Amino acid sequence: MTNVQSFSGSPEMNGAQSAQYRSVRLCVLMTGNEKKRVEFSRILGYEIEKREIHGVIELQPDYEMMQRGDYAECSAMTARAKAKDAYRKNNDQPCFVEDTALYCDALEGLPGTLVKPHCSSDRGLKSICRDVHDPADGEKRSPRAVAIVAIAAWNGSEDEPQCWLGSVEGTIAPEPRGSTVFGFDCIFIPNGAQETLAQLWERSPALKDEFSPRRLGIEELGKRPFLVRVEG
Repeated sequence: MTNVQSFSGSPEMNGAQSAQYRSVRLCVLMTGNEKKRVEFSRILGYEIEKREIHGVIELQPDYEMMQRGDYAECSAMTARAKAKDAYRKNNDQPCFVEDTALYCDALEGLPGTLVKPHCSSDRGLKSICRDVHDPADGEKRSPRAVAIVAIAAWNGSEDEPQCWLGSVEGTIAPEPRGSTVFGFDCIFIPNGAQETLAQLWERSPALKDEFSPRRLGIEELGKRPFLVRVEG
């Protein structure tokens, strides 16, 4: 479904002050995670198609950026690189990607955007909890963490990919609690809650949505639609 509107410029467009755009509903999510597709469809209120393309770029994070605490910028940079590559591998057709990250102050920002290799096993999740709460050097550190979901899509022009961010502050739990269906959800306690995101999801997906960075990112997508250039 395409909704056509005209725009003059956009804060994320390079040199586009006089360009005309139309807004396009994004319906194709580049992911291999069916549960993620279901969650996007539920929150957006319309059906999302999952399309898996192997080899989509996974940009290494900027460690200096993470150490400085520039977490949002780090996530946006990673998601934009992935969006460009996904567009090309989707036969130059609009699609969107998501990059999920968990930044731990005590670990100089890690695992950051490297959640997949660090949070895909019980061992990795327990390791993060231990390194935050019981580090080898015995030094007490802050358990503060920031969960960020960066959604990005590219229109194939010289414009930079658009990016929509959802960010939630919280703390790392002393140990994993709840289901491990969604990566680090079982070790992240959002501010304002007493349970991990995983425990909230087990009680009710809608309850998790109240604290979900994905929900916040999708709401940003609703506020700032995806734009493609109008030719001619």
